[in-house]
Amino acid sequence: MSIFWKRIWAYLIDLAFFSMFFYLFFVVMNKIHFFELFSFVPKYFDVDLLVFLLFFILLSVYFAILESSKWQTSIGKKIMGLILTDAEGNRLSFWTCFARAFVFQIIFWIEILASGVYQKEFFHDKIFHHTKVIYKR
Repeated sequence: MSIFWKRIWAYLIDLAFFSMFFYLFFVVMNKIHFFELFSFVPKYFDVDLLVFLLFFILLSVYFAILESSKWQTSIGKKIMGLILTDAEGNRLSFWTCFARAFVFQIIFWIEILASGVYQKEFFHDKIFHHTKVIYKR
C-alpha cells in the first residue's frame, strides 16, 4: 500500500477514534447544560456551527499533542506505521503541528480529490514544506 493510502487510512482511524471521544464530551456537556452558555448567540446564528468548529479545533489539538510528542505520530499513523518529522527527521513543535493539522482540516476533502488524482502529494505538505510523513520500519 502506498504512503498516500496509508495516510488516508490513518486519518480515518484518527477521525473515528476522536469522534467517539468528542461524542462523549458532547453528551457530558449537554448533561451539564454547557451549551446554554451560548444563549447570547443571536437566533439566526446556528449553534451547531459552533459545535462543528469546536470539533475541528479540538481535532487539530488532538493531532498537535500527539504529533509533537515523543511518538511523533497520531494513533492512526502509529497503526499504519507512519511518523511526522521535519526535513532533518526531528520532532516538530506543538504550534507547527497544530497549524499543519488545522490547515489540513480546512481543506481535507479538496486535498483528497486533488492529491489522489493529480499529485500524490498533499497540499498542506507543500505549505509546510519542511515537514514530511515517512514510513517507519
